[in-house]
Amino acid sequence: MEPVMNNSAGIYLCDLTYTQQTIASDVMPAAVGGIAAYLKEEIPAVNVRLFKYPEQLVAELEALKSGQKALPRLVGFSNYVWNANLSLGFASVIKKHFPSIVIVFGGPNLAYDVTEQEAYLRKHPVIDFHVVKEGETAFCNLVRTLMGHDWQTSAVSELEIGNLVFIDKDGRFRASPKIERVPLEMLPSAYTSGFMDEFFDGRLYPIIQTNRGCPFECTFCTEGMHHWTKIKRKKRDRIDDEILYIAEKMDALGDRARRDLHIADSNFGMYPDDLDTARTLASVREKFDYPQYVNVATGKNKKERVLEVARLLKGAMKLMGSVQSLDSQVLVNIKRKNISLDQLIDLALDAKEIGANSWSEIILALPGDTLEAHFESLRMLVEAGFNTMSMYQLMLLPGTEMGSLASRAKYGMKTKYRLVPRCYGYYNVLGDQISVGEIEEIVVENNTLSYGDYLAARKMNLIVNVFYNDGVFTEILKYFKLRKLSPWEWLSIIYDEYANFSRFAEFTARFVGETEGELWNSVGELMTFCNSPANIQKVIDGEMGGNLMYNYKGLSMTKYLDAVAEVAKLSSAKLLQRHGLEHDIQFVTDIVDFNYLRMREIFVDDPETYRQSFGYDILTFSSEAQPIDIDDYRFSEPRTFEFVFTDEQKHMLSGFVKLFGTSTTGVSRTLSRVYIRKLLREPHQVDADRGHQPVARKGFMVGETNMTGLNEFS
Repeated sequence: MEPVMNNSAGIYLCDLTYTQQTIASDVMPAAVGGIAAYLKEEIPAVNVRLFKYPEQLVAELEALKSGQKALPRLVGFSNYVWNANLSLGFASVIKKHFPSIVIVFGGPNLAYDVTEQEAYLRKHPVIDFHVVKEGETAFCNLVRTLMGHDWQTSAVSELEIGNLVFIDKDGRFRASPKIERVPLEMLPSAYTSGFMDEFFDGRLYPIIQTNRGCPFECTFCTEGMHHWTKIKRKKRDRIDDEILYIAEKMDALGDRARRDLHIADSNFGMYPDDLDTARTLASVREKFDYPQYVNVATGKNKKERVLEVARLLKGAMKLMGSVQSLDSQVLVNIKRKNISLDQLIDLALDAKEIGANSWSEIILALPGDTLEAHFESLRMLVEAGFNTMSMYQLMLLPGTEMGSLASRAKYGMKTKYRLVPRCYGYYNVLGDQISVGEIEEIVVENNTLSYGDYLAARKMNLIVNVFYNDGVFTEILKYFKLRKLSPWEWLSIIYDEYANFSRFAEFTARFVGETEGELWNSVGELMTFCNSPANIQKVIDGEMGGNLMYNYKGLSMTKYLDAVAEVAKLSSAKLLQRHGLEHDIQFVTDIVDFNYLRMREIFVDDPETYRQSFGYDILTFSSEAQPIDIDDYRFSEPRTFEFVFTDEQKHMLSGFVKLFGTSTTGVSRTLSRVYIRKLLREPHQVDADRGHQPVARKGFMVGETNMTGLNEFS
């Protein structure tokens, strides 16, 4: 049976994600859902379907090919760095088998320079139209025009529709004028309109946006262009209705529900309206125990208001100090001088006072960066007391000022290419093979940072991630604070004296080797590699690729845990000897052993319970907010502690294993989502006469976010 056209203006909107290794982008497709809701409101005759999983789209296309369903008139694809090639792969198959279907792309993964936009469209002729900037109004105008001309693409003029680029019927590139920003208050909700209902499946989690835009003009960000500087906001009642709707849906999932919510605002907490959103979230959380974790980029200025939002959410929201660099020249080069660094740094101290989370970001190889400047930025963040630091490499994104040809030449940027972690797969679609991976362009050298320095910085980033991040050695850091010792000095000792020590040397050498090995000189060669399903399967199986920082965090807690513990002891002892504190070495050794037994062999079936004697009461030391003297924690004679998993922890670990598996990639995926200390065994002092008696903990419970200020997410 031959497929027939859908006379009721059928439209498919696809926000695809890779699924074969794990769900790469595991948020609900609310962006295309919002476009669908607005389109349906403006043009009731349209019949819109959404697709997130490639497997569902494959099944739909097979039904279309067999004639079981009428063809849609238009298929739209989101174009992000994490799904651009996947979208192109499916679009090419659709155009091959159903050439009459109009293909429209939209999203930020497009250069802002019109010359580069033209080159992109000519390279990918399968795209009939690409919407630029905001999509709701432009896409609606495009659909209305096509419907009025029997879906003939040749009838579309760039003068009729704003925010559009395309190649016309005569082969000429057309770029329509930019239209006014979309008033966010006029847009219906993707959730309350029902478009997200099918995606409450226990695997995806909700994402909302309460405002759109960013007043800062950071050159590495797609929202750094002047177009986005004015902030547009949703109506208060729509935000409240949306949050309540989501909470009720998540509650209905029961044990299948995830407990997280993503807020896509660029500076949440910086505006007065954000306080009202936080109050709504707090109220809903009280009723539904959701959301437990709010994943969001907090405001870069207005520190006191951001802190008040964090207080209202009672530890569910991390406080982000996104400094990217603390070097004055780098900040000038990337246009971040209008951001108060003092306020961002102060967030770490204030977060501890209110029991909130603190997290900072830093980017390697920004224009003007040096190895010394990068290390100094890390030092300042460590000394400020941020609980977790995300250390990124500079990625040149289409649609950013930094990604332009002029910026590349000005700063002497040299780049290589690599696969985006988890974003690769292969699919058989209507007899055609789609085998693709997403590719990011990474700066590995510029006119102030050599490639050798880039690798040296990556090694230090690994050490910070293993020994400092995530609260794995919280008690050591607490001890350093008590003795007024520098955590950065400790990390520097590890870098200078123990990075090449014993089996830990194998660990660091493997990391540096894979750091180099994951980089390709040519984007064409990497794309050719991805065209082979056999190669993609190797990546899926974890034989190559993946997020190296998370992979090696996982390895540091599994295969190399013994080596990590040994280096933690030796480097701590070296630091204490430098400062005449040799008498405390056994105390710190007990801390390392204590945490080692909590971490040992977590990701296995039926994990063991461990016992060991200790000379110091590390459990009580960990629980007390203001310890005074180390001798207060010395036992008169060694005491035995037992390290066990609670039923809640077993349930949590089981859930993550089901979601992500126990491979290196699966473990790294788990560690990227959960506050690691919640996965560690609970320690209990063993009393020979009365069995297991936990030491008094003064309101402390192992794993609580208010202990260290850490969040479930890193």
